[in-house]
Parts: sequence; structure tokens; C-alpha cells
Amino acid sequence: MREAVEGAWRALTGSAPGPFELTGTEDVLPGPYRVAAAATASIAAATLAAGELLKQRGIEPGVVTADTRHAAAAFH
Repeated sequence: MREAVEGAWRALTGSAPGPFELTGTEDVLPGPYRVAAAATASIAAATLAAGELLKQRGIEPGVVTADTRHAAAAFH
């Protein structure tokens, strides 16, 4: 999952993402597709983008966290 966030962020911005943590495991939504990973990565990327807006306003956003259980619940 971490590679998905980093790859998407680099593709969109040309730079490395800020600090982020991913918690939980992908097995919260079992099946042939990595739905939990996609959900977690997209939420992490969106939260990193929000953190960038905070930085532009002079506020340090801290470490972004995304949990697979919460992401899976949001996407279910």
C-alpha cells in the first residue's frame, strides 16, 4: 500500500510525499481485488494533499495516518 501512495504522489507532484503512516491489513475486505489497499491509498493521498494546503498556510500538518479498517468502512 505504501508503494501505491508514494507512486501516485510522485506521478502527480514530481516529489516525495510528506510523512505518512498506514495501519491495518488488507484482509478487511477479502476478495480478488485489493479494494482495501486502493481505499487506504486514496484516503492517504487526499489527506497528504490537505496537509500540503496547511503547509502553504504556515501550519505544520504532522504525520498523515490512514487505517485500512476505516478506509474499508468508508468504501463499503
